[in-house]
Amino acid sequence: MSKRLIPFYFLFILLAGCNTANKDSRKPEVEAKAVVSKGQSGSMEYEEAHNKWSNSGITTYSMKVRYNAFSPLKGIWEIKVVDERLVYWEFRNQVNEEKWKNFAEQFMMSNLFKTAAVSSQDQSGALYITTAVFDEKLGYVKSIRRQANTNLDVKPPADRGFYLEIIEFQPEIL
Repeated sequence: MSKRLIPFYFLFILLAGCNTANKDSRKPEVEAKAVVSKGQSGSMEYEEAHNKWSNSGITTYSMKVRYNAFSPLKGIWEIKVVDERLVYWEFRNQVNEEKWKNFAEQFMMSNLFKTAAVSSQDQSGALYITTAVFDEKLGYVKSIRRQANTNLDVKPPADRGFYLEIIEFQPEIL
């Protein structure tokens, strides 16, 4: 192992231990039920989740998204959607700042489903593999990961992948 990587390795181990040590022991662990869509076998999961979401009638919701990428836009995003329109977005303690609006719109559920649609297709020859996880009950997108396809002879740029996760979702069901 490279001498440069050793401090990062120990920092990772230390942080991983701290993360589990800080959990509130009074709160019960709740296992979220989800459906994963990956490749052609995931087309059914994607369609089923999309249908559940469409039939839920949810057009107003708030959510908190953790976006991780090689990007200055990585971090925690909060959005609120009313009648399929983005009405509130917050990033780095800046509320409804116009410069963030276009990017925040990507986290609206309609746009997340467009991004997740790739997970239902055959990706065997693609430079990047997209996987999506959907909520089992309401069908909303819980997370999307896009990472380099390691089964190819060519090595795609590693900085084009991302991971986003819905860490809080609050629908307003009428």
